[in-house]
Amino acid sequence: MKKQAMSLAVTAALLGGAVSATGQSMYIDEGGLGEVLIYPFYSAANGNDTYVHVVNTTELTKAVKVRIVEGQNSQEVLDFNLYLSPRDEWAAVITASDLEGGGALIRTADNSCTVPELGVQQGGTNVVLPNGKTLRDQPFFTTLFAAEEPNDTAAKARTTEGYIELIEMGQLDPLVGLGADAVHGAEGVPADCASLVAAWSNAPLGIWTDTSGQAELLTWEGGGLYGYSVLINVDEGTAVGVDSTAVDSFADVQIPGLHTEPGSQLPDLASGVLSSTRFDDGIAQAYTFTGGLDAFSSLFMTEGLANDYVIDPDIDALTDWVVTFPTKKDYDGDSPFTAEWTGPETRACEVVEVLLWDREEAFEAPPSEGPVFSPAPPGVDPETFSLCTEVNVITFGDNSAVEASELIRYGLPEVDYNEGWAELNLTITGDSEIVPASGPTLEGLPATGFAVFEYTNNFLGDDAPVRANYEAAVDHKTVDIAELP
Repeated sequence: MKKQAMSLAVTAALLGGAVSATGQSMYIDEGGLGEVLIYPFYSAANGNDTYVHVVNTTELTKAVKVRIVEGQNSQEVLDFNLYLSPRDEWAAVITASDLEGGGALIRTADNSCTVPELGVQQGGTNVVLPNGKTLRDQPFFTTLFAAEEPNDTAAKARTTEGYIELIEMGQLDPLVGLGADAVHGAEGVPADCASLVAAWSNAPLGIWTDTSGQAELLTWEGGGLYGYSVLINVDEGTAVGVDSTAVDSFADVQIPGLHTEPGSQLPDLASGVLSSTRFDDGIAQAYTFTGGLDAFSSLFMTEGLANDYVIDPDIDALTDWVVTFPTKKDYDGDSPFTAEWTGPETRACEVVEVLLWDREEAFEAPPSEGPVFSPAPPGVDPETFSLCTEVNVITFGDNSAVEASELIRYGLPEVDYNEGWAELNLTITGDSEIVPASGPTLEGLPATGFAVFEYTNNFLGDDAPVRANYEAAVDHKTVDIAELP
């Protein structure tokens, strides 16, 4: 969808988000294409690798902010600019680092232009492969939270799990200038990635540094990005794919500063327009807000999440629910959240409630004790169930299907039924709401995620049993929390 731009930069800067020049508002695109992509989970912990893909389906060169954040308090561990030429796909894997202290890194042999060039910054490495491609390893950083942790190893462990934000920052003409420099030639290599790096360089002063990133950008024509990730554990013999959530019409005017230099914490999820559209029960409901953070969060607001679980011992079934709060950190304890992050010892715990049914309508009363924390944050009421991190993995049964670490894993007490479905009630505190400038009040919390089911078959083969593992991912459903029986 082509969007017409209007000069509203001053107003947008004052409000902390863009004013919609055309009356358009951001929305979750059910077709999977958008300007912002949220990948709700990555893991390089306990043998996991996470393969990340993003595709530009359009005929323009796209400037995209790639921001990888850790799962406890959404602090950046890596941030860079990606320049996707028309019809380009960029792929990489997040994996464990073998450097001293461990942690995670991103590895890619993809030729698409990044600024900075991955693999040459602060401990990165480049290896030329036999096919001529360059394999680039870029370690994650602990700069923003190292002081919270007792040592470097503990800080680096936080980098191994989290989620990913991709935010479109602008478009370039693929036929001329810097937009053409990102376009791949017959050999599959961009014409001149060095020119894009130089454009953001300080010595000598690059064109984007000199113009706050505005030079050569076209009138805003965003959208058309899609992405997905694949979580693979070689030792377990499992793999599961998850689509990213696509938000479209995030920006419809060119705001000075939206196309930022690498390393900048802007743009962020609060940098979009101040209006949103939700589709509830097939009916479009429009909202306006005084801040971009509420506008973005409104798209993910829900009273509850629903999904299946299976923990049948006969098939060694495991179930994890990944529940991610992509804007929790930015509220700093303000509504719709109630708890402020004060460090990894106390975390920022939100009381929730798990409601379970079996497949024949039998209801199980909510657990009378809280989740099994490791370690338990002090001050958490043992009679309540709380989620205390940005990315949360709720484990049904004794083991984790996604091999989640203790940093973000929450074990349920014993569940009476081996299979069924459940609801996660996000309205327990009574203070969980967003009040828009126009439109009805939204209750609950801004949440996204999916369930992973793992099954083990020990009876393959005629002569000797062969073990096989299977995994499947199913997106959570958003539900209104009904009165309990």
